[in-house]
Amino acid sequence: MRALRKTLAVAGAALLLLLAGAAPAMALSAHPDVKIQITSRSEYPDGGVEISFRIQNTGGSGLTVTRVALSGANGNSTIELVDNAAAAHTVIATPADLAAGGSLYGEAVVYYNSAAVSVDAYISDNATEYRNISQQLSFGATDEDSGDDAGFVITSTPGTGNPLYYSGANGLISGNPGEVVNVQLKLRLNDNTGWKSVESIRVEPQLSTDVASWPFEIMQNNYAVYPSFANGEAIVNYQFTISQKAAAGSYALGFDIHYTAKNRTAEQVIDDQITLYAKVLKDGNQVDGVEEEVSGSTPKLIISGYEISPEKVYAGDSFTMGLTFRNTSSMTIRNLTISITNSDAENSYAMPAENGSNTIYIDSIPANSSVSRSLKMLVRPDAPAKPNMMVIEMDYENAEAASFSSTEHITIPIAQAIRLRIGELSLDDSYIVPYMPVYAGLSVINMGKSSVYNLMATVAGDNVALSEDYYVGTLSAGNQTSIDLELLSEQAGEAAGEIVLSYEDEYGELFEERIPFDYTIQEEMIEEFPDGGEWEEEMPSGLPLGAKLGIGAAGAAALIVTLIALRKRAKRKRQRELEEDE
Repeated sequence: MRALRKTLAVAGAALLLLLAGAAPAMALSAHPDVKIQITSRSEYPDGGVEISFRIQNTGGSGLTVTRVALSGANGNSTIELVDNAAAAHTVIATPADLAAGGSLYGEAVVYYNSAAVSVDAYISDNATEYRNISQQLSFGATDEDSGDDAGFVITSTPGTGNPLYYSGANGLISGNPGEVVNVQLKLRLNDNTGWKSVESIRVEPQLSTDVASWPFEIMQNNYAVYPSFANGEAIVNYQFTISQKAAAGSYALGFDIHYTAKNRTAEQVIDDQITLYAKVLKDGNQVDGVEEEVSGSTPKLIISGYEISPEKVYAGDSFTMGLTFRNTSSMTIRNLTISITNSDAENSYAMPAENGSNTIYIDSIPANSSVSRSLKMLVRPDAPAKPNMMVIEMDYENAEAASFSSTEHITIPIAQAIRLRIGELSLDDSYIVPYMPVYAGLSVINMGKSSVYNLMATVAGDNVALSEDYYVGTLSAGNQTSIDLELLSEQAGEAAGEIVLSYEDEYGELFEERIPFDYTIQEEMIEEFPDGGEWEEEMPSGLPLGAKLGIGAAGAAALIVTLIALRKRAKRKRQRELEEDE
């Protein structure tokens, strides 16, 4: 009904403008259930760029894509929907149905003049037309040295329905093998979505050991970053070293974004992703699969891979670190000594396990070969819950006994075991009738050494519901909170269910605790009269004194029950305030 009133209001405004002799100028809003994602791109020799895209309906109702278009491209560009399942990518004519939870796919060939280009999809729900805009393709200038496009980035823009969008602050990402490039992600709040703030942001690049997909050296196990959100934005900075094996060309860099969007009445956990493009300007020094060795150069030794088992290491536990060392040069490396230490020398949270060592010795590694070793480590019980940086120092010699050294870093994701003490459930079930609130309360104490996040209480069960979910948020180590709930039941009889406490650790892993309960709802007492009459203001004089006293006693009893319930609730509230003051 609200959507119909909105449609009638817009139509009425347009009619008034037409009657006044002016054409209505109105920007179409984005449909909240539609997302447009750029999925791939490739360059044409004539300067064009071919892109593939996906239009997804995340809602529960079918929609129609009336047409697709390109904004910012020149007249030689083309765009069309295609059958993604067909090998030849058969063209799909518009308008095309976009089923609930379904997707449509498309392709475009873009020609540009240093312009910003986006894919526009016009959506209809048979009552209103919408315009959704894809991530923006910002094309860069020509690089004078390479004679080719220096690279571009893809940025998401407001109006796509995502609470956060990438503002494109980093600009172009380009460099040569061996160089360090800076990648900055500036995430801004989209005011068009109705969400007022975000929290618990986690950003993580989509790594790959295939250099054709990820052109940078992987130097640590966990690249997840948890930026703070302030003044309407969050900023994430990465530094990546371009691999010596990377070939010249453009690379798609995917980043996963996980966060919680909130407004006054609701919150929603959202998983999204953005894509940046980087340009490697020149080929690495790999020739026919063999590293080109320059006379007098340093033999290059790298950590080509490592594995932590288990993947999440808890404070006080031991773990196994597996390392693979690769000699990338064309000469043999000898007398290799590897020392593993903490980057923070004053707080060495990871150390060799009992009877273990933090040093590895390898006699030799042939040219273009790899050797794997493992060692057992132990984490101190007081280690904080965060990634712990380890320093890998490698000393080695060549065939002429000349000494060389190199250093690399890896990260150990350390977690603290969550220890929540949940108090006994207090249930005020002395007298319950349908729709009368049942007050339930319990305390939660965080006895662990790290915070828990997004602590929330909900209810699951039969003939029971909450008047509203109870959100606590962050519960720091050593702190406690009280949770007071109002349970409601619609029918007389038995009500059984569970209080569900959900929360996350510092890495975003979700946990649950369930507290069972049950109570009985009585039939509501309603006095009926044979003749359908009502109570008179005065009691009939003919009633015996005992009857009059009985009626008065029943009313007094009901009043006492109500007063007792209110008194218990006030006492509970006062007790909670005293605990918080302490």
